Amino acid sequence: MKQTRRGILAGTLAAGVLFAPVGASAALAARSAPSAVNACLVGRWSETRERDAFLFNGAPVILTGGAGRTLRFSPHGTEITSYANAQPLTATLADQQLELDPAGTVAYRMRTAGNRLTFESADYSRSIMSGSYGGRPITLASQTLPGPERFSCSATRLTERGADYRASFKRG
Repeated sequence: MKQTRRGILAGTLAAGVLFAPVGASAALAARSAPSAVNACLVGRWSETRERDAFLFNGAPVILTGGAGRTLRFSPHGTEITSYANAQPLTATLADQQLELDPAGTVAYRMRTAGNRLTFESADYSRSIMSGSYGGRPITLASQTLPGPERFSCSATRLTERGADYRASFKRG
């Protein structure tokens, strides 16, 4: 499963179900030296909403939710994502409920140029994505690095947009 920007994951679930974001790349970028981050991003952000587009068993799915996930950007090119207070992401497919419930933290090495955010590496060892589909438990089996994203930032609001992802945050 690929993890779209600190949100939903795509790849192979333990239940054996293929779950992939539309147009996602599975390549994991090599680790690189710290790089500067746009000053507007630096600090703590709390998610207010998220939307992710995926193919689940070959069918398009839109997952929404995720409020409460936090991002903490450093000026030196790290971002820590915490799912401690994150709400599940949900969708309905073929009259069945899909729910993904992230837990733990992810540490990213990233950089910005203009309004583009690029991920260089990620440590997923302290995170897990579990949930259910149609009442059956599912657990993420693998994760890969998110693709590049665009962002817009003000003193109080942050929006991130990827190929199949959009999330809104408030500072604090």
